[in-house]
Amino acid sequence: MKKLLKYLRKQYIVGRPAGAAVRGFLRFSDKIRRTFHKHWPVSGTVHVLLPGNEKLLLWSKGDDYITTQAYWKGFKGYEDTSVWLFYQLAKHSHCIIDAGANIGYFSLIAAKANPDASVFAFEPMPDIVERFEKNRQLNNLQNIHIQTMAVGETDGELTLYTPVAAPGVALAVSAKEGWLSNTTASRVKATTLDTWCRTNTTGKTDLVKIDCELLEDAVLRGMTNILENDKPVLLVEILFPESEEVGDTGKFSNYREIESLLKKYGYTFYLINNTALVQVDHLIYNPDCRNYLFSAKPPEKRYLPYSNLPDLVKQLC
Repeated sequence: MKKLLKYLRKQYIVGRPAGAAVRGFLRFSDKIRRTFHKHWPVSGTVHVLLPGNEKLLLWSKGDDYITTQAYWKGFKGYEDTSVWLFYQLAKHSHCIIDAGANIGYFSLIAAKANPDASVFAFEPMPDIVERFEKNRQLNNLQNIHIQTMAVGETDGELTLYTPVAAPGVALAVSAKEGWLSNTTASRVKATTLDTWCRTNTTGKTDLVKIDCELLEDAVLRGMTNILENDKPVLLVEILFPESEEVGDTGKFSNYREIESLLKKYGYTFYLINNTALVQVDHLIYNPDCRNYLFSAKPPEKRYLPYSNLPDLVKQLC
């Protein structure tokens, strides 16, 4: 079965129509869908339906995990509830920062959700930025501003380590030397978010997503002025020692540093589950979602169901 899928997906004339037909059929079978989204990467321009029946266009040449997940499984196929929450919060934000943007999925969704918002996206790898820019142009989104640089706790440069065995667009690139045994190193331009926002006079920051492969604590230390003065809502990837992720999360897990820093600035922690945000006093491992949501607003309720979206937004923003 796997060999057949690999052969067919390479035949563009066969692969695209067959893929579209299979995607329709797979609505009825979760088990078969899991096989296809893993072994049949998509090529060309694909359409992803967003809330409100708006279309997002993504381009791939069969080398992009994010686009493949979104194509086979829909809008929430990549990052599930996290991307839905980001879409909803972006509607109520004016200045949005995406640190670790990759091909721009979260940035594109935020820009679609709120055309009046300014989205500032940071991605340091030039080849990935090229794909991101293609996606931005496909959707004609003028409110996304791509910055080809990394973010951290100091200005200057960073060394990033990319897995040698990563096929296609690298999903995980880390600044932690030794996170994988077989990587290639590259030097990239870096900035702190405090420096960048001050220099570029972006105004008050409302919403920030941070996904920087074990560098999240450094990114937060480099934006303490923003945390203290702007108090944006944060969506942050938190990797625990028991996380089943690429790389040595046991050695480099930074959740304790993140918890300490965000408590210092008065943030409330929300675990993301399948039906609601649940306030927790400490960061705990959640096998269903590697992201946490953080808000600086004093909490009124510990349980925020997604079914009551106005109440949820009111408590967070």
